Amino acid sequence: MAITENEAEAPSSMRYLQPPGGSKVVAVEKPGAMLVDVESIPWTPFPMEGTYFKLLRLDEQNGGATVMFKTVAGAPTAPLHKHVGHLELYNLTGHWGYAIGRVGPHHYMYEPSGTIHEPYNETEEFTMFAVMRGPIAGLDENGVVNSIVDGETLYQLAKENDAVGHLQRVPPLD
Repeated sequence: MAITENEAEAPSSMRYLQPPGGSKVVAVEKPGAMLVDVESIPWTPFPMEGTYFKLLRLDEQNGGATVMFKTVAGAPTAPLHKHVGHLELYNLTGHWGYAIGRVGPHHYMYEPSGTIHEPYNETEEFTMFAVMRGPIAGLDENGVVNSIVDGETLYQLAKENDAVGHLQRVPPLD
């Protein structure tokens, strides 16, 4: 697509913006682009006591989601689980950990697909931003899957909490 200085000749998906005190910038919008005021989304109870989430985006292609998590002080430790897809997270507040180490504010963590672990909680509340690239499988003491939490599960829970108005259900892009 050629960029043109003439707005009348611009493709319908292209917009010209004039920021305050700035020069014109070009924006080409694609389906699924979004801007969300995260503070406006209510916290939804997660399928684990004392943990809440804000569903920011669904990854309908991989069954994952982009999520804010909050665990309240004194919440039970998450059970043993397996990441079916990889997960990236950025811890915003509080401390908790896994066998690989203690996680604190402003720590980044990457968990490859297939990771199996059980975190530990400390006594304080913590919040994190996470990108799940697939479901999380809860495991029993024998390592047998006893639950699955994926993007669709989170969507349904958030929908029951009236916390999905910002989401667009769009087919995956190729």
